Amino acid sequence: MNDTNPRLRIPPSALVRNADQRSAFGNFSLNAASFPLPSAIEHRATKEHDIYYIHRRFSGLASPIVNALIEPAAGAPANDIWTAARAALSLLSGRESPDIVKLFLAGSSRDRASDVERLAEGKHTYSAVFLPVDVPEAIELTDDYEAFLGTLGNHTRRDMRRVRRRAADAGLTFEFGPAVTTGAAERHALARDTHPEPYQARQIAAYDTFLAAQDRGFHALLRSRSGELLSCLAGLISDRAAFVFYQINQRRYPRASLSLTNRAFAIEHLISRGITELVLPGGGAGLLALTCQLRGSGELALIRRSAVPMLKSAVVAALSPRSSVAHAVQRLTARFMRAG
Repeated sequence: MNDTNPRLRIPPSALVRNADQRSAFGNFSLNAASFPLPSAIEHRATKEHDIYYIHRRFSGLASPIVNALIEPAAGAPANDIWTAARAALSLLSGRESPDIVKLFLAGSSRDRASDVERLAEGKHTYSAVFLPVDVPEAIELTDDYEAFLGTLGNHTRRDMRRVRRRAADAGLTFEFGPAVTTGAAERHALARDTHPEPYQARQIAAYDTFLAAQDRGFHALLRSRSGELLSCLAGLISDRAAFVFYQINQRRYPRASLSLTNRAFAIEHLISRGITELVLPGGGAGLLALTCQLRGSGELALIRRSAVPMLKSAVVAALSPRSSVAHAVQRLTARFMRAG
């Protein structure tokens, strides 16, 4: 482990996560790794629940939002999302209860009667809005690469084999190793030239700093015969699943299928290490996205029911209209208008 910032490390969990819990873990981890990085991943626990949470600062100002992952403790039964939410509020409450919580948790909107609730914790009451994240994001792997190719459609299988042959003919080399923060300059240069949309150096630096702090963060690299970095796929391994955080590919070679080539080599390597799932948090694109399996998790927005937190949530909604807090504000506003 290249533990450049131990405070960002998520300690291994004794919980053997099911498919939906892996989805919630992946989405929380991707959120935690995004720029600007939090100062730490904090952890609290009871006999029934574990919670991991972060605070962020934007331009020196503390965000009003606490981002958190809530899971059942190892050996404890899984709860419905509202029981988990109450447990999260209890664990997060200290001298001052949080104004807004964005809670990542397993569960689907299909198994509840309502997606809006009022939750009480101590002297405070929260409006809670569940926003399901049911997306195809998991590529299931077999215990043999050729057997995995057999699970794909004819067109995808042919392309996976074709790009490997082209890579061999072109002298491309594949490297798989721990995620590191060293050698950042070439990744940042590639990020600026990547297709279809460039990444900023600060985004890649944040992801790499987070991944380097984890036990099993990785970089899967594809290089030209001369050693030029052509593709980097970055992520972490947990629960026999590999979670992809970003992939950057050199745009100067649009016909080289660099993304698929790197994933073909990476999948073969992951299978050799006993990994059973490649997860693209939030869903993927490209040929392999067609093979992704649906996973059910969600974000539960909790907004304290008093004037200042509700004003803060409205400001967040205005600044980030596509965020889960914004969607929750819209849902609560529509509910209020109907009731009025």
